[in-house]
Amino acid sequence: MDTDISDCFGSLDHGILLGILAEKIQDQRFLRLIRNMLKAGYLEDLEYRETLGGCPQGGVVSPILSNIYLHKIDEFVEQELIPKYTQGERPRTKPEYRSVMRNPPASSH
Repeated sequence: MDTDISDCFGSLDHGILLGILAEKIQDQRFLRLIRNMLKAGYLEDLEYRETLGGCPQGGVVSPILSNIYLHKIDEFVEQELIPKYTQGERPRTKPEYRSVMRNPPASSH
């Protein structure tokens, strides 16, 4: 399966990310530090802008936070989606495929 994660840093949901971290980390001071880092905002043309989602690009912890988030998505796909969408009847093969399998083309060697 291919996934486009080109805007990964900019599209992480803060609430979900903090929830994922809280599953393993009980230190509220640390979680508050991460929350404040995510909400710190940024300057653009000398004007302050709020950060509503995503990780700060260029931030030292952004790659690890993104990987934690993506790991949780991987687990969800592996444990929930794949089993849900791969069970049931086996797909029928197309008549064209069956025909080729019964009468394979002669080798050109």
